[in-house]
Amino acid sequence: MLDSVKSKTILEKIAEIFKNARLNYDGPYGYQRQRGRKGISLRDLAKHTGIKHTQISEIEKAKRNSGIINVIIIAEFLSIDLNKIIEIIKAVGSLVIENKND
Repeated sequence: MLDSVKSKTILEKIAEIFKNARLNYDGPYGYQRQRGRKGISLRDLAKHTGIKHTQISEIEKAKRNSGIINVIIIAEFLSIDLNKIIEIIKAVGSLVIENKND
């Protein structure tokens, strides 16, 4: 079981990956957002994934621990390699275990 420090660190790292991927999204549903910025809006991402835009926003701000299914759905839509997310979880877990042994 992950403790709260590890969980927060993991959520923050995943949030950063998701937000960067959304803001740089250039897939078939991408379009020019306000002021010509690329990416996909929260509302459009929500429409295409079936996940509420408020929930996606909370995930991107690391304020919500989403279920694995939602993580997979968002990651797949934004072309995020799921192995990258798994590696974050492993790395943070290893880091905390190493610190406890010092």
